[in-house]
Amino acid sequence: MKKFIVRLVVFLLLPALLMSVPLAALYFSGECLTKIDDQIAANNKYLIGYAYQESNYKYLKWKGLESKPRKDIWALGSSRVLQFREGMFSSSFYNAGFTIESIGDFKPFLEGINSSKYPKTIIISLDQWMFNANWDALEKPQKSKEFWKNSFDFLPTMGILKMTLKDIFKRKYSISAVFQHHESIKIGLQARVNDRGFRNDGSMTEGNDIQKLLKNDPSLEDYGFRNTLNRIELGTSRFETGDTLNTKSLVLLDEFLTFCVKNNIEVIAFLPPFAEPVDKALQTSGKHGYISNIENAVKPILNNHGLEFWNFQHLDLPGTSDLDMIDGFHGGELVHANMLIYMLEHGSTIQKHTQVSLLRHALNQQKNTFEVFSY
Repeated sequence: MKKFIVRLVVFLLLPALLMSVPLAALYFSGECLTKIDDQIAANNKYLIGYAYQESNYKYLKWKGLESKPRKDIWALGSSRVLQFREGMFSSSFYNAGFTIESIGDFKPFLEGINSSKYPKTIIISLDQWMFNANWDALEKPQKSKEFWKNSFDFLPTMGILKMTLKDIFKRKYSISAVFQHHESIKIGLQARVNDRGFRNDGSMTEGNDIQKLLKNDPSLEDYGFRNTLNRIELGTSRFETGDTLNTKSLVLLDEFLTFCVKNNIEVIAFLPPFAEPVDKALQTSGKHGYISNIENAVKPILNNHGLEFWNFQHLDLPGTSDLDMIDGFHGGELVHANMLIYMLEHGSTIQKHTQVSLLRHALNQQKNTFEVFSY
């Protein structure tokens, strides 16, 4: 009996010791077992970047809006608005990007925020696939307004522990980088190892990938837009084929805009850009016809509410090119600054919150091709 107990203890102890390695990495990096409320409220400069707990970003943005003083202008949408920066605006600003997936998320997200925090203006990205039923048929119930508030995961799952252990053995994350002391606040494995994550204005830096882009490094996942072009060819991962617009998406957009107008929120909507080879591939595929119908369907809905719509899909903005794209469908900070300049020069009400002179001054001192500001 004694031998059996010893063997059992050894049998249980070995996996426990093995799992202590990823557990320590997750804890000391802040990936798990770390609350972020105090950091958000304090408004210190931070970088929060998760490798496995990306669902926590939704809570990060909700908490950022709830705990900080009210902001005059937001950027709201998917990852395709994340390069709007505080320094691009003369009014107070917060980037609430990475919170919206489906077009049905806009309204419940706002409903989950205290109305005293509502901004004067919201810039929203209407991702092209939001209008494709083959990507999202909009048949599932919409998210609850409590979804973002309750989206923080404090504890790691067994799956995360296993993935972390596997990635450490594969040397994806070096132990020294995980445990290294930083003068600045860095929470999460991506922040600590790759300098990738969210800043305290809600915008995102791609960290080490920016250096790879500057060096034209072929190890990048979407080097030459190959990954995005492959998605288009396969009709997967947001590039599902489709000929007609999903009428449900238009109804949900109208409901969201009605809610905003009722709450005195001005909305400026835009179709985000594709790199030129990606845009061309979508036009010539013969399988993504719905995209060419978006503007004619969406613009009148916004105009009926007295709101603006801008189509930047083709990336034909002065001063921008494919060299300013982070990947096939994410523009860098230069692209976003030039979108604002175009709006200003063509009569947008965004002039309440920024000026051409401010943006030109920032661009004259830009850090590199992809980043306008140093932090």
